[in-house]
Amino acid sequence: MKVLNVALDLIDEDLQQPRYNFDESSLKELAESIKELGLLNPIKVRPIENGRYKIVFGNRRYKACRLLGLKEIPCILAENASDLDIYLEQLTENIQRESFTPIEEAKAFEKLMSDPSFKVSKKYLASRLGKSLNYISQKLDLLNFGKEIQQKIHGGSEIIKGRLTEEQVLPLKNVAIEYRDALAKKVAEEEVSSQDVKLIAKLFSASDISDDSKEYLLQKPSHQLINDWFEYEQEKKRIKEKPEIKLVDDNTLPEIDIEGNFNYFQIEVVKKLHQLLSGLPSRCELSEEVLSSIKKVRIEHKEEFLQTVDSLLSLLEGHTEQWKQIRKLASEIKIKLVK
Repeated sequence: MKVLNVALDLIDEDLQQPRYNFDESSLKELAESIKELGLLNPIKVRPIENGRYKIVFGNRRYKACRLLGLKEIPCILAENASDLDIYLEQLTENIQRESFTPIEEAKAFEKLMSDPSFKVSKKYLASRLGKSLNYISQKLDLLNFGKEIQQKIHGGSEIIKGRLTEEQVLPLKNVAIEYRDALAKKVAEEEVSSQDVKLIAKLFSASDISDDSKEYLLQKPSHQLINDWFEYEQEKKRIKEKPEIKLVDDNTLPEIDIEGNFNYFQIEVVKKLHQLLSGLPSRCELSEEVLSSIKKVRIEHKEEFLQTVDSLLSLLEGHTEQWKQIRKLASEIKIKLVK
């Protein structure tokens, strides 16, 4: 390994390298560290024409040294290597860094597979990087999303409001493009778990739910979409079960047609039901913090608080009675099978 001091003015950045996002504040921190301790790890360069050098890796350290106004820095001189070998070395170096984003990685894979100067296979790429074929494929799947969604994708598994982990976004990769990004944005804003995202993806991938129904569903919060998925699955099971056909003498009972393509979600009472459910919290439990806050209600507000609780209970009981009647009517519906 040959190390030599090279003037910064003779070093060029590699604009084609895999990593292109550099945080200014972290660059300044690195510059301060180099100022105090020196450049502990030399950057790696390769010779090019006119006595100049191009960076193989260490672009961030190079930028920090320029911020300090250094004249020259120690560099490792790369051995003779092809452009492909150098790009793979750059990629391997960056994959190990937490600041290397999943989208940067995905675009590097895409470049290696599609750029005429590389044109490697997925199998070759996986072998050279020591990764599985599935790992490469999942990274490439991130590029199915629009730029706005790609910018929200971050490394790691922590769910952050307004951001997306790979586990959160990947279940949506095969959803139709007209819903894919809108759902991904909803998932980011509502901090939806990856398991719940899988159910939402199944709902929007269902071929027997019409486009109009999916547009209607798209307006709902994620917790309600989960409820809709389970209701949809229950409805499918009911349809698959072949009921015993019996003659019914009571012609006053309402009829409902069951067809393969019926638009269940557009029925008025169904829309009203989902409208009410979407306005309710997904969980009914009151946390310890909420329960303990009762002690903060002052004595002069006690009567007002109790009256408000009574009003809520009365309202809920009214809704409950109405929906009990609706459920009774629904259970009496005579089913007419349509062939």
